[in-house]
Amino acid sequence: MSCVNPIDAARLADYWLATLTRAEEEEVEEHLFGCDECGARLREVIALAESLRKLACEGSLVAV
Repeated sequence: MSCVNPIDAARLADYWLATLTRAEEEEVEEHLFGCDECGARLREVIALAESLRKLACEGSLVAV
C-alpha cells in the first residue's frame, strides 16, 4: 500500500453511514479525492455492506 495515511475500514464505514461530524466527513472526502487506494477500500466497504443487507433481507443472515 502506498498510502501514507490510510483510512481504516471502521472510519470508512462511518463515512458511508453518514455518522461522522461535518468536519470529519470533509477530512475523509479530501483524502478520498486524492487517494485511489482508500477509494478502492471504500468501495469494498460499500460492497460488503450491500452484501450483508441482501443476506439480511433474504433471511439468510443468522446472528445472535
